[in-house]
Amino acid sequence: MQLINQFSFPLLAIVGAVILVVGLLRVPKLNRYARITLLGIYLLGIFFVSTQFRYPDSPVTIDTVVDVEAILQNSASTFVMLYSNY
Repeated sequence: MQLINQFSFPLLAIVGAVILVVGLLRVPKLNRYARITLLGIYLLGIFFVSTQFRYPDSPVTIDTVVDVEAILQNSASTFVMLYSNY
């Protein structure tokens, strides 16, 4: 089981932001703009990481119903994500 997955990532990002804000407030030599800049860089980094790893591409291509049934009937865990263009 992964410690950081798509469900726990937002919670860990918020905890990281709170730790960063508390840490930035405790540094007396930083001015207000430096604190805002560092927090902004952190939030942008979190945004880019979350968009890159949200739904990784699957190496398996499924074209027919028979392929889906074969994958679902094997003994491995399977995640099925259904979507529609409409």
